[in-house]
Amino acid sequence: MKDFLSYFEGKKILILGFGLEGTSTYKTIRKFLPNITLSIADKRDDLSDKVKLAIKNDELVKCYSGNDYLDGLNNYDIVIKSPGISFKNINVEKSTQITSQTEIFINLFKQKIIGITGTKGKSTTTSLLYHILKTAGKNSILAGNMGLPPFDYISDIKEDSIIAFEMSSHQLENIKVSPHISILLNIFQEHLDHYNGYKEYQEAKFNIVRWQSKGDYFIVNRNNEAIKNTSEELFGDGSKLYLNDNNGVICNYNDLIIKLNGQKIILENVCKNRQLQGEHNLINIQAASAAALLAGIEVKHIIDGVANFKGLSHRLEMVANIKGAVFINDSISTIPEAAIAALETFPNTSTIILGGFDRGVFYDNLIEYLCGNNVKNLIFIGDAGKRMYNILISKYPLNTKNSMLLASFEDAVNTAKKLTNSGEVCLLSPAAASYDSFKNFMERGDYFRLLLNK
Repeated sequence: MKDFLSYFEGKKILILGFGLEGTSTYKTIRKFLPNITLSIADKRDDLSDKVKLAIKNDELVKCYSGNDYLDGLNNYDIVIKSPGISFKNINVEKSTQITSQTEIFINLFKQKIIGITGTKGKSTTTSLLYHILKTAGKNSILAGNMGLPPFDYISDIKEDSIIAFEMSSHQLENIKVSPHISILLNIFQEHLDHYNGYKEYQEAKFNIVRWQSKGDYFIVNRNNEAIKNTSEELFGDGSKLYLNDNNGVICNYNDLIIKLNGQKIILENVCKNRQLQGEHNLINIQAASAAALLAGIEVKHIIDGVANFKGLSHRLEMVANIKGAVFINDSISTIPEAAIAALETFPNTSTIILGGFDRGVFYDNLIEYLCGNNVKNLIFIGDAGKRMYNILISKYPLNTKNSMLLASFEDAVNTAKKLTNSGEVCLLSPAAASYDSFKNFMERGDYFRLLLNK
């Protein structure tokens, strides 16, 4: 804790953003430094009752809210930025130190951290890794992008702790330190509303490895187009372990094979006995297994952990069987590549629900894929769905799909129930964010389940 305390003492500190992580930052600093003055800036004019309760009776806190909340940004020694705050079109002076929970936490506990990122698959991989660590009886901690601010776990970390840390691009931007073991699964177009272009989004992702040193490890899927086309100069100075690679980590029929430090390690029947559906999940299994091995986990515990891991909610999750028609909740799908992966996992899909909040993602390849796929019914909703529908009718006017643009999520689900016959699959895999109608993808998935079971 000495390093944590010395980091803040005598500094002018601004907590930027007071949602889940900002509240966590405030509580943690206040717990260990009760007499330091803090400032909080948040765009919301009326903070929630929960937030007001957190800072009630604290005479050493100053709050700034509303549209001018960033006016004093450059007047502080340290700005601890919450992940959701975008600096797109914001002028930040070089003398202002922008940091985050993620950067501070890695600086404090680097050698204990396995960091996982990727546009898709990071939650599944992080949860699988954590499950393997628990199976092995390790003192393990799950933190990061799944609503688990890392500062909340500072007091729980012991000498032998291993931390499975899911890292979003928002958490990775601006940091200048990388975890001891880093995993990069893939990079696709997403969050373009937050960044000044796709390149800036990629740059944030590469921070997970950019600052690695000798003795660190980087587990990476080099077959992903964006990663393959990136100079390895961005890959830091740690050792590299490539996924889906005969000289690194690969699924060889039933077994998982890892070549590490001149050794060939065989994890028998790992690929055969998995409960995670979909070919895309093989990469996630490879990554989590390799990271566990690097963390000193015995092969038998990795095999057992993969075999009894059932996956996460809202990810290719069967939520209803209505007169023989199967309904799959893949609400986590917020990019076209995820929807394609879902369709390949369920080739007997006859109906798919697509659309939601439009972030400007490129949809042409998805529409082309749908036109060559067996799916019969294409249901589009929201602004993203409208754009997909317009691409379909303008570029493929002769397509024979039963395609429709509907007004609401409820209309989409009720129509899907009518169109999907016994023996067929209806897939909610929106390829778009949920923020036009829902708080997050979890709320969307839960509502899908609710409507089906009415």
